[in-house]
Amino acid sequence: MVRMSQRPVVMIPVLFGAICFLPGVFAQLPEQGQVELELILEPGAPPTAMHEWARTLTQLGLPSVRATTGDRSQRPMIEEVATPTGTRYRVYAVIDLRGDLRLPGGRRVTIGQASRLVAWLEELARSGPEEKRPKVDRFGLTADELLRLRQQLALAVGFPTKGRPRREVLEEVLKKSPVEVIDPAGHIARIDPQDKVNEELSHMSTGTAVAYLLRPPGLAIVPTKKVNAAGSRAVIEVVRGSEAKEIWPIGWPAIKPAPDLVPQLYQFLEVNVQGVSAGRVVDAVAQRTGLPVLWDYNAMARWGIDPDKGSVRFPPKSTSYAQLLRHCLFQAGLKYELRVDEADKPFLWITTLKPLE
Repeated sequence: MVRMSQRPVVMIPVLFGAICFLPGVFAQLPEQGQVELELILEPGAPPTAMHEWARTLTQLGLPSVRATTGDRSQRPMIEEVATPTGTRYRVYAVIDLRGDLRLPGGRRVTIGQASRLVAWLEELARSGPEEKRPKVDRFGLTADELLRLRQQLALAVGFPTKGRPRREVLEEVLKKSPVEVIDPAGHIARIDPQDKVNEELSHMSTGTAVAYLLRPPGLAIVPTKKVNAAGSRAVIEVVRGSEAKEIWPIGWPAIKPAPDLVPQLYQFLEVNVQGVSAGRVVDAVAQRTGLPVLWDYNAMARWGIDPDKGSVRFPPKSTSYAQLLRHCLFQAGLKYELRVDEADKPFLWITTLKPLE
């Protein structure tokens, strides 16, 4: 419990109840918690800083600010108070000698960064103190949320795709998707209707298939959270790949060692490859091992590589499919990666030796 000084400078009651404070906007916050804010003026700090902070926060949508003077023993902190309607968080923030605001957890914000305080309070009301929140994994999701999303997107596409228009296939896949898909910018509707899918993806999982289908036109999917009165849930959004910091991948690294995951890829056989394309070699290996193949068309276009042009060689000898594939692809400026989709089904991802960027 923090003992407050008896020398108030400004005393304007404030309560962040079930309100979400955004610049000029009032919206309902989740009912998980309420937030009270109290600003403490550190001894020696400019007295005008209190009024500047109160005015700035009010302009950002906070109706009022409670403020008191304090002593040097007081530190930024959060108190949790149990109430009949849930937990209330009482935040003590200190205005220091520079007029900056020090928050719990070592954060410091200037008067010009006041909107960060508003966002921080909003997140505190919704999710509680940071040290008590579930650890965030990728895409701003917790490990459990990410696992649940991967499990949902493991559903197989379930219909033929090869030779059909890309836009038509995407619309059908997303209509059946077990996870809500949003495309606010209408990217899919602008995909060339003559662009065809070259691969059969019927047995591929929804997440990997959608990520793969979107890549050639420069698009991607990104998980995001949709928040409403009932809580939050993960949805996927269609975005331009170049504008996203992190996108849903085309497959995932395999946990099992490759020889255990696809033992047939490491079977030995007598080979003699002369005067055929890298594409023909890949097709032959895929047919014999039963592995689906996905091609990185964007990277191949970037470096001017056509796997069906030119020829590769492999001298007559006994080798494995894995060694044959690696050797022949290298001659064409390509390589393969063994990945798994959301249902843990393995496939070959063929990309360039040089990275796309």
